Amino acid sequence: NPQGIPSLHSARTTAKSTSTSFKTPTIIAIAMKGLTFCTFTVVSIAGFLAPNATAGQLTLSWTDNSDNESGFRIERSTEGVSFTEIGTVGANTTLFVDTFVTSFTAYSYRVRAYNSSGNSNYSNVRNSSLDLLQQPGSNDRLIGTSIRAQVKKDSGTMIAGFVIKGTGNKQVLLRAVGPSLADYGVSGVINDPRITLYQGNTIIASNDNWSTSSNTALISTSVEQIGISQLPQGSKDAALLLNLSPGAYTAHITGVDGATGAALVEVYDADEAFDITSTSNLTAISMRGEIGTGSDVVIAGFVVAGSEPKRLLIRVVGPELSHFGVPGALNDPLLKLYKTVNGETFEISSNNDWGTNASQITTVSNQVGVSALDEGSKSAALVIWLEPGVYTVHSTSSSGSGVALVEVYEAP
Repeated sequence: NPQGIPSLHSARTTAKSTSTSFKTPTIIAIAMKGLTFCTFTVVSIAGFLAPNATAGQLTLSWTDNSDNESGFRIERSTEGVSFTEIGTVGANTTLFVDTFVTSFTAYSYRVRAYNSSGNSNYSNVRNSSLDLLQQPGSNDRLIGTSIRAQVKKDSGTMIAGFVIKGTGNKQVLLRAVGPSLADYGVSGVINDPRITLYQGNTIIASNDNWSTSSNTALISTSVEQIGISQLPQGSKDAALLLNLSPGAYTAHITGVDGATGAALVEVYDADEAFDITSTSNLTAISMRGEIGTGSDVVIAGFVVAGSEPKRLLIRVVGPELSHFGVPGALNDPLLKLYKTVNGETFEISSNNDWGTNASQITTVSNQVGVSALDEGSKSAALVIWLEPGVYTVHSTSSSGSGVALVEVYEAP
């Protein structure tokens, strides 16, 4: 076989024939449908993103290069190594819809043909995911961030940080979504999150159940204007709408009565929701939480808005946290950066040990005003120019679990 493709028996061969050429399928596209907490349209080969859905669907298409298949087997992986068959289609069918996928999960797909004699080689692997973030806007600012992680106790407390820079106050919407995620098929959610916002060591505001807030009506109005899903009345999700001055803030997500589980923390610039002309911007995000292997990944999403590329510093800090009294710091975090284009998600960069580009990372860390990483540590970092678009940082562990800090900064 000149293509190096294994042959399979065919029902159409003669009695003396033992095989027929069986060519490997090639995946040509993955289209996406479904979105968490946003309503915008992404043009793709097979349509658009539907609003107000946490679980969505991905449509996979491929080229049928064989002429004697009984059908095709479709396999999926969430870490790019171990694949599981999720469905089959019949002969001459070149589309498959994966009807249950969740946001902020990177999926890898591959396809192979089969008949009574066996299977063909695998196709190429294609990657895709759904996203939680809005499309880049026309103005040059960070318009929203979303971070999904596990809320745990003590040092595993989920902490999301953000920075406001500029000359004026900013309307900011913060949400800690837990129980409502279960309505969309997300398992292991925290049933009662509390969000507490700090500036330094000072508590600015706190909320347990969002519908008990003093400004519930304004929260609903901002949600509608931003274009994200409303939280159900009476749910135990938490939310705050605040007028904040420039500075650094941290949102601590904890469980009421010690509850633990998966949560989504969101930070949105709400100025436009109230027709306010922004004179300050969100310029940085960070997330501290427990990171492990497999599905215990911390995923931070962000948007580079406007028309020009931006230079960013991205770090996953592990060992250095022990200097600040954080127990159980992760020894060896891994960083992977993904970009979503027309419904497909591509890995565009990664780093294991930051020392591979230590000089530049140290310089930029000093420029943005964050502490330098220890020489020879196994924390991960990138300095990278990014074009406008939607990005996600996946933070995992090479082995074991521990606490790490994921950071994204605009850099000079």
